[in-house]
Amino acid sequence: MTNNSQTIYALSSGALPAAIAVVRISGPYAFKAARLLGVESLISRKLVLTKIQPVGQEIIDMALACVFPKKQSITGEDLVELHLHGSIAVIDELFLFFSSIKELRPAEPGEFTKRSLINGKMDITEVEGLADLLASETKQQRTQSIKLLKGELSEKYDHWRKKLIKARAEMEAMLDFSDEGDVSQNANNSKFVKKISGLINEIEKDLVRGMAGERLRKGLKIALIGAPNVGKSSLINLLLKEDRAIVSASAGTTRDAIEARLNLEEVPVTLYDTAGIRETSDKIEKEGVSRSKSIAQEADIILYIRDASADSKEKTIELSDNKFSRISTEVISLSLIKSINSCVFL
Repeated sequence: MTNNSQTIYALSSGALPAAIAVVRISGPYAFKAARLLGVESLISRKLVLTKIQPVGQEIIDMALACVFPKKQSITGEDLVELHLHGSIAVIDELFLFFSSIKELRPAEPGEFTKRSLINGKMDITEVEGLADLLASETKQQRTQSIKLLKGELSEKYDHWRKKLIKARAEMEAMLDFSDEGDVSQNANNSKFVKKISGLINEIEKDLVRGMAGERLRKGLKIALIGAPNVGKSSLINLLLKEDRAIVSASAGTTRDAIEARLNLEEVPVTLYDTAGIRETSDKIEKEGVSRSKSIAQEADIILYIRDASADSKEKTIELSDNKFSRISTEVISLSLIKSINSCVFL
């Protein structure tokens, strides 16, 4: 049997123990497996309360069960879904029974979605949208992934494809039948070059929007850079509302980068509190300064922080030999931090 012809099963819900555990069985043997569990008289796409009791064995659980014929299932195969109590003992006993059925095997990670793709129930952009939705941390990430999952990107690509096919047909007609008056006239009237240029422009604009979408998908990296004791650690503690970084009057307290994940105005960001950048003979602090500069080079946004009470002509820290783009501020406030999400779209 090929992998796609085998019947697979897996826990499709979260970690145990939990109030509810959802187990899915997908493949040609799924309905037979349900009957072996004592699940009978199920109605397509309707949850039914039933006993989970293999023949000759004790009851495993009382559960809700539902069957999906392959034409109506997300995997494109016969699918059984069991909503059980989320007990480790219940799931262990159920999977122990499944392991005794040679036609069943545990699903590999992502295999249910893979079968949806292979059987034409989802396309590749919808699969990516599902992966993004499951990993989403913020509202904006969720909104973006839902659009992919609904097939909006697929519809756009299909629209471009149809335009290209039509343009190709017009081009071939111009080349093959240019000596015929009606074809030549229609080709000229179609403004062929203008159509292609417009399509190229549309795709290029979408690629620019896609860069912003990719930033939103992965999250922004924001590095807090500055000399020692200018308030970088205090700022990150304020944003996180916890004492994550050590704050001290002594300069050079932070020797290594402190990383923290944060949701700022529905945009996921990773904040880096770095070691203060200064000339030093201390080997450990020197390594911290080197790491600070490396983090800054990889960051999407750099917040350069300095003491507002210091000399306004204080020299700006150079992060590399090249002029490195950065955001330089004299006063760092919460309102500025919350506006960072708009910077990526500029």
